Amino acid sequence: MDYAYDPTIQALLDQCETDWGDPIKNRETLIPYGIKPIDMALYGIDPAGELIVVQGEEKNRKTTFVANVICNFMTWDRLKNKPMTNIDTLESGMRPPKYRDMLISIMATRYLISQGHRPHSYCPVCNSATCRELGISPKFLKYNTRTKTQQEAIAYARDVMNTWPLLIHGASIKQGNTRNLQEAALGSRDKEARWLRLMSEYGMQILVVDHGQQYQWGDTPTDYEKQVRSVSTTGDFVSQYGIACLLLSQVSLTSVREVKQGGGKLIAAGGSKYAQEANTVFSIKYKPGIVKIHIEESRDAGSFPVWQRIEDVSGTFYGDASLESLIEIA
Repeated sequence: MDYAYDPTIQALLDQCETDWGDPIKNRETLIPYGIKPIDMALYGIDPAGELIVVQGEEKNRKTTFVANVICNFMTWDRLKNKPMTNIDTLESGMRPPKYRDMLISIMATRYLISQGHRPHSYCPVCNSATCRELGISPKFLKYNTRTKTQQEAIAYARDVMNTWPLLIHGASIKQGNTRNLQEAALGSRDKEARWLRLMSEYGMQILVVDHGQQYQWGDTPTDYEKQVRSVSTTGDFVSQYGIACLLLSQVSLTSVREVKQGGGKLIAAGGSKYAQEANTVFSIKYKPGIVKIHIEESRDAGSFPVWQRIEDVSGTFYGDASLESLIEIA
């Protein structure tokens, strides 16, 4: 058989210096999480092929974590060429306009914090026990009138985001039909896979799949089998085409019960298949004011938790992340 690829160790050794390249230039292309302890351990996100699982119980800020990561690398000064990122939101309650508004809320809140406004404490700018300007959220944007300061922050957010190479697709047929994994990853006889079209037409480098447990397979008899097939198909696409994928999923109810009884650990709804396929598995746990980000498993680092302060209404991460427990979250 005529191989275009030479699989011998000798050929691979000859490619070492070419594959490694210049470390200084390589650092310039790293895509950071923007959370220092995590970046120090994992060297950021590898756009050449990496499956990252973000798991957690319902309403524990999985989406908030990924949204902050996107805001971090899109605004990272040292990352000159921002990666083309596509968000597939499968959740009916988080359609593309709401995802947009969540990102605007985070960026507007970052602006206010940069101007000296403070959450969870006395605000020196407002000269008040609680800040009168913070509290921007998707619902705020739709239903509240805005102060001049808030309008300035929102305008800043929109101007910055207008430069981002970012796509957002939703579950409805008109917005992308994101729950149809077969159409996204495999396509059909007469239709190219949607993700391949995004790569060829837009240059997609990072794929975010929000609520992977909602993928649909017509012939799968159980939710467990559906999850196993979904993560396997996603992992195959990542390895075959060399993109980075952040896959968000709820944890299984069985693992939640075991953890609460003092044994086991949180496992995504697809079971051990997630850990087998993923380069890194994060677990997210939230209490007001604090998010605990735990690297459960990684091929690049050991397991450890990081605590991050959060402005609860907008979901904005602020301040330096800590390896020391800020508030213990079991």
